[in-house]
Order: sequence, then structure tokens, then C-alpha cells
Amino acid sequence: MSQRRRNRAHGERLDHRRSAARLSAPEPDIVQLFGRGVSLQQTAALQATEAALVLNFVYPKGQALSRLRTALRLTGELASGTGGLIWDNETREVFTPAAWIEMRIDQWNGPTPDISDHTVIHAYQPDGHVRLVTLGMAKFGLPDVVVNQLPRSVSQQVGDLVSAFCQAITDGPVVERRGEFDLDVRRIGSAGTGTAPLTLKVGTPEAGDPDNRILELTFDRGTGEDVHTRRHAVLAAAFGSGSPVVPTMHDDALNAASEQARSKLPALRALFNDGLAPGEFLQLKAPFEGAGGIREWMWVEVASWTDDAITGFLVNEPASSLGLHAGQTVEVAESTVFDYMHKRRDGVIDGNETERLIRSQLN
Repeated sequence: MSQRRRNRAHGERLDHRRSAARLSAPEPDIVQLFGRGVSLQQTAALQATEAALVLNFVYPKGQALSRLRTALRLTGELASGTGGLIWDNETREVFTPAAWIEMRIDQWNGPTPDISDHTVIHAYQPDGHVRLVTLGMAKFGLPDVVVNQLPRSVSQQVGDLVSAFCQAITDGPVVERRGEFDLDVRRIGSAGTGTAPLTLKVGTPEAGDPDNRILELTFDRGTGEDVHTRRHAVLAAAFGSGSPVVPTMHDDALNAASEQARSKLPALRALFNDGLAPGEFLQLKAPFEGAGGIREWMWVEVASWTDDAITGFLVNEPASSLGLHAGQTVEVAESTVFDYMHKRRDGVIDGNETERLIRSQLN
């Protein structure tokens, strides 16, 4: 089965719901972010809109799929016949008729659609951690989904998990145990390799959330002493445990690459404390000591960085008995950092030259 296209995730939180009582055209910056097929000329013309046709569809939950499909077709025909643009108030997107027909109608080939064609995931940071929330599940008579308190580096992976869960409940599996859902991510073509044991809770809505029931996904069934360790265990069960440990000796070339990376730490510290952009994260590689002189170099996702003191989440699962677990909160000193890895908002990753050097020597 081909991998499903993941939902579009947006790094900014903008509350731009519109009601019929106060209907107005979405602002140009909203159209730029959430427009589908909309040109600059159409965006400008949209601001001068004097009239709009509001369509509210209500149907029994048991008939949601067939009735929604009919509603989508009717909306597309009306927009095509009038030359208008379509505002989906559930997902807060603007469509041209052509984009609407392509994404919402023509790509719905089976009994149930690819849910990512009909929903979006918003990602934003209310407290330094990432919060993911879906929009659009109400059209299927289903709750929207939220996941709270995520490190930046796992937000895309958790977004894949949320998309897979939304697809699963749209396809119709029954929750056999109250508050629990074993999500087989392989069954629906996700990038995962196993089953995620999820916990379901009634979610607490926040400003800007969809006007719908909210279901919170948590990782309480994962093994570990804290929320970060349990989350790592669930993600490892679903997607695998990550890169293996590579034994190596530190030679002159490796030490030189490390010193080059360390020369950039002051600038990285300033960048982090100025505030990373949505989609960015910063990880540092540092040594961890075990009994018998064992030393492992592992990645830490930075949560705070003050002078020489760095606090973050351990990214790797130790191969030795260090008394640590992936996801655990740890502290490292800047003076011990060996390398860095900075993922920019555009997806480009800077740093990690020492690992590239190690792997080139192994080949």
C-alpha cells in the first residue's frame, strides 16, 4: 500500500473562524498560508467581495460519508458555476473550484477518502512545547484530535501518528477497550513499522481550536517513568528505535571536525535563546559516562540553554547500562558538547559532520 500523504501542518496559530453573522473575506496573509490554488490576483479581488453564499450541511452521523460526498460535489458545482472561491470553515482554507474538485472530489476513490485531503493539522507552541490539533474531523461526525507537550524534533512523527489515527477512526474500527486504541500504522500505509499503544482522553479545548469535540491522544501506556520516556517508547514501537550505536576511536580528523562544530556553539546558543522558528529544532551530542569507563555519545534536544548549562531530552536509547532512557530529561555542559544538529524551518539540517565522517570511514 502506498504511503498516505501527511496532513499539512502549519507552524502559526491563527484563529480565523468565520460565522455567517460576521462573514468577511479572509485577509491576504491568511489566503497566502491557507489558499489552495489561489493566485495573487484572486487574493486581491477577494478583498472586495460584496456577497457570499453560506452553505451549512447537517446530516446523520451514520450517513456522514455519503452525505459529505454529496455536499462536496454541490459546493464544487456552485463555485464552478459562479466563478467564486470556497472557504472551508472547518479547516479554514480557501480553494479555487479547480483545487476543490481535485483535492476534495476527484481524489476520493474508495468508500472512505484519504483523511489528509479533508483535514489539516495545526502545530504551534503555547509554552515552549509543540501542540498539535486537527481541524476538519467534524465533517465526518468525529472528534478532532490533539496532542500536547511535544518536543520539536518529534512533532512531524507524531503528526504522522495523528494522521494515521484519524484515518483509522474514519475507516471505522471500534475502540475495544475504553480509553485505549492500538493503532497498527502499517495497515493504513503510514511510514511506521509497528503498533502504537495509544491512550484516549477527553481533550481540553483552547482558544482557536475547532468548534467540535476534542479527543486527546497520550502515550500513558508506554513504558517509562515520565511522559517523555513513555512517548519515546510508543513512537519506537510504531516507527522503530532510530539509528544504531557505532563504536569508534577519536582520531585527529574526528577531533578537528568536533572543534569546528564547537566553534559554532555561541551562535547556536544565541539563536536558540532568541527563539527558534516553527519547524526548527536543535540537538547537541554530548558524552554520558557509565560503570567501567563506558562512555556513549548521544543526542540531546535542547529545551533550555543558559551559559554552560544545557537541559534537554535524551534522543537516543543507550546501548549500555547507563541508568538513562530515551526521552529522559538530562543536563549537559556546553564545554562537553561534541557536535550539533540544527534542523531549519525549510527542512535543511546543518551540522552532524562528525557522524558523517565516522560513517565514511566505515564504508
